[in-house]
Amino acid sequence: MRRLLLSSTAAGLLAAAGVTSALACEPDYTGVTLTATTQTGPYIASALQLAAKGWEEKTCGKVNVVEFPWSELYPKIVTSLTSGEDTFDVVAFAPAWAPDFTDFLSEMPKAMQSGADWEDIAPVYREQLMVWNGKVLSQTMDGDAHTYTYRIDLFENAENQSAFKAKYGYDLAPPKTWKQYLDIAEFFQQPDKGLWGTAEAFRRGGQQFWFLFSHVAGYTSHPDNPGGMFFDPDTMDAQVNNPGWVRGLEEYIRASKLAPPNALNFSFGEVNAAFAGGRSRNRSAGAIPASSPPTRSSPRSPAMSVRHRCRAPTRSGTTRPRSGTSSPRSSRLPSWPSAVGRQPYRRPPRTRRPLGTISSS
Repeated sequence: MRRLLLSSTAAGLLAAAGVTSALACEPDYTGVTLTATTQTGPYIASALQLAAKGWEEKTCGKVNVVEFPWSELYPKIVTSLTSGEDTFDVVAFAPAWAPDFTDFLSEMPKAMQSGADWEDIAPVYREQLMVWNGKVLSQTMDGDAHTYTYRIDLFENAENQSAFKAKYGYDLAPPKTWKQYLDIAEFFQQPDKGLWGTAEAFRRGGQQFWFLFSHVAGYTSHPDNPGGMFFDPDTMDAQVNNPGWVRGLEEYIRASKLAPPNALNFSFGEVNAAFAGGRSRNRSAGAIPASSPPTRSSPRSPAMSVRHRCRAPTRSGTTRPRSGTSSPRSSRLPSWPSAVGRQPYRRPPRTRRPLGTISSS
């Protein structure tokens, strides 16, 4: 079945969602059923379902999309791959898991690695997160950029502007640093009115690491030192306890104190719901497409706008984040790639891989 998928351009299931052909059953996969898996929707799963519908209309085959909660998705996929079970034909996963999956994934056909659709994929995904040891093993189906979303009505309120400047000494505006982000969250923290300063994902096993990484990246990641956010590129010593990581974690914890009381149970979906329902004044939100336009809410929700993610101020001349000084945010973005398993699932001979090739979201 996987050979059928790979021998055709049916990887539209993985990329060009909803694209159909005027010709019925071309190629004809009548009677063929594929099984794809991803996290519980609507996020990510809805895109996969839309792509599946397009593939079905084009080929007359069938696709079953099986969804699992985020905390269960990794063990479900890795168990299927490593045990040799023929459970899933297509897997959608976080790129940070790729090192555990690559031995079991099929290389994308060369014919699909060219043309307008291929060039339309952002280089950070096409050249990094989809590639392992020089081979394209997945197709990005969702590309993310962390963004900052805020209440226009509150930020443009003259009384709020005056009170904020009197307290903090600068104008109320979308933040450019994490300190400003926390100042704004503190200023708007009003639990007596059922409103809180911010909302982030804090739930263990609920994508909270992407939110933490955003706090940390401004102090630990530098474009002249790729890969240095997690490991020292010279010694491969772990960097998670250096001053930049400590500061990022402290600010992430501070943000949790300015969030709704049940925020420790927030994953990405709950963050969206809390902000859209008007429960938080501003939010630090991951997994929002970079192309998202400024958003106006429904009458039930407050007006809002989307801005790029805030970062720590840059200190010129900083090339290595050893001391925890501020540095530009990382260009490495979270995403959701899809991939097709080998036929059959067999682990190829092990080879020594450079640790620097590990892809992380």
